[in-house]
Amino acid sequence: METLNGIDVAEEKLLFHGITPGIVETICAENLDIRLAGTNAGAVLGHGTYFSTAAKMSDCYASPDPKSGHRFMLLLSGSCRKVDKGTAWPKTSPKNYYVYVRRLYNSCVDNGLKPSIFCIVDHVQYYPEYVIEYE
Repeated sequence: METLNGIDVAEEKLLFHGITPGIVETICAENLDIRLAGTNAGAVLGHGTYFSTAAKMSDCYASPDPKSGHRFMLLLSGSCRKVDKGTAWPKTSPKNYYVYVRRLYNSCVDNGLKPSIFCIVDHVQYYPEYVIEYE
């Protein structure tokens, strides 16, 4: 990202993502599947995988295991370049008109000044670091 967009453009963030118990092992082996984007909670900010800076928000999307009652959440490392205030755009992100090479934005956020929700459109921009299991 820094090569394409200039130094100090890529910003790494720790982000949370609530998941269902049955897919923990698959995600650990293969990462989150961008093709499933929007199937769980819609696509208010756009077509991508949704993350939050607050575990409390991601907890809403972590359904309990029917046997143990435990929930699962991922703590991911996410790389966010230039972000745009999200809208329900189609499967590609809006053009980044502020970068002279006219590259697409690679993530959208709920609030441009103080984002708490990130919609990241490319799976190579995030990496699951930890699986959190809790009651």
